[in-house]
Amino acid sequence: MLGTSYDRELTGEGDFLTVHYIPYIGDDRYTRVGLLFGAGTMDYELTQSGGDLERTFSTDGSARLFQAYVDWGGEAFGARFGLGHPATDLDPMDTPGGPLDADASGNHVFLDLRWAFE
Repeated sequence: MLGTSYDRELTGEGDFLTVHYIPYIGDDRYTRVGLLFGAGTMDYELTQSGGDLERTFSTDGSARLFQAYVDWGGEAFGARFGLGHPATDLDPMDTPGGPLDADASGNHVFLDLRWAFE
């Protein structure tokens, strides 16, 4: 067989402890600002398969998370808009093609919507 295609699948799993800080403003205020701090561990696994070959490589390390957000809403409907920054400290995966960096650090923007039923 001349050409063999390979599939690669990267999976990650993390455990975090988070602390939310939302200053108390009063009962009649429906807009709040908040912060989220988190710390934990991350595990990544890379599976490469194709033909008769299946190999698995893994790495683990520490992770941190920071988010700042604005939360607004009333008794039934609400939303949260924010910016976040997850950061990881992971060792490179040792693969036959050389070390592979599995860093999951970056920035994200999010919008969460919620609806409460009585």
